[in-house]
Amino acid sequence: MPRRQIIDLLERRVRALGMLQRINRGGVDASIILHWLGQTPCVIAMKSAHEYLQAARIQIDRIESAVRAWEDLTNRSRVFHEIHYYFICWATVWKLLELIKKRSGFTSLKPIMQKYRVEGEYYVFGRGQLEHYDEWLDGRPKYPSLAAWDAGNLHGSRYSLAGRQWDVSRASLERLERLVHEFADAVMIEGRHKLMTREMNKA
Repeated sequence: MPRRQIIDLLERRVRALGMLQRINRGGVDASIILHWLGQTPCVIAMKSAHEYLQAARIQIDRIESAVRAWEDLTNRSRVFHEIHYYFICWATVWKLLELIKKRSGFTSLKPIMQKYRVEGEYYVFGRGQLEHYDEWLDGRPKYPSLAAWDAGNLHGSRYSLAGRQWDVSRASLERLERLVHEFADAVMIEGRHKLMTREMNKA
């Protein structure tokens, strides 16, 4: 091998090892990995997913406070507004992660999304139901009139509407946290491999 090629190979290995050491030292998250890979839309989506996850944490506190108001009859409507935004948080996180899976091309993300698909899409559906709540009340053709007992109700830690129920307890938040954590870990692992491969193959 010519001397110049040997030097180039060594330089690529040094760059790759330097990047690997920086990742291993910490302070590098999934968003930074995606940034290094030039995946700008995915960077924005990953950061936004974490922001909405944090909003969901705050929202669970608000739901629990509103449930107490529901139970002591001081405010029977607030809890439903809080639940609506919690659904928005769940649905937004899910859609953002779907975007990253689609645009990044990371094969490791598909099984994670498949694992949580039923629940994720159910909260997306619930969010849509609440966005059209006025149509439920109006009894328009697509949304038949609701029974008085099923126009939005609370059964312990489960919210019900039109014969369906959604978990709004801390257990549901913990599942959302696991989804984001597993997804971000997969981005880190596969992204690190892609970065090393790219650095080693640079001309």
